Amino acid sequence: MARDWRLGILAIYALATLGLMMDAGEPDQLWWWPLALLFLLWAVAPIALLCITQGHVTAKGIAALAIAAFGLWAFVQTMYIAAPDAQGGLIFLFAPLLQLGAALACLGVIKAGAWVKERNG
Repeated sequence: MARDWRLGILAIYALATLGLMMDAGEPDQLWWWPLALLFLLWAVAPIALLCITQGHVTAKGIAALAIAAFGLWAFVQTMYIAAPDAQGGLIFLFAPLLQLGAALACLGVIKAGAWVKERNG
C-alpha cells in the first residue's frame, strides 16, 4: 500500500516537470519533443530512484517528497521568480544532478541507519 503513494509522488512530479518544460520550451515544434523527453527522464530519475526501489518505503518516500519539492522549487524559482535569463532552461540539466546527489546520500543514510538498527537489535 505504501508503494502506491510513492508512485503518486513520482507521477505528480513528472507531470509538473513536463508542464514546466512545456511552458519554457517550444512544444509546438516537432524537433523539441525528443530532447524534452530526454530531459524529462533525466529530471525524473532521482525521484524514480527513491520511488521504485524496494525496502524502507516510508523513509524513501519522505526523501522523495523532499527532493521533489526542492526540484519544483528550483524550476519555479529559476523560470518565474528570478530575473529572466536565456540560460534559465539549464535548470533542467543541473537541478537533477543536485537531486541525484541528494537521493544517493539519502539512500546511504537509510542503509546506514538500517545497518545500525540491525546491529544493535
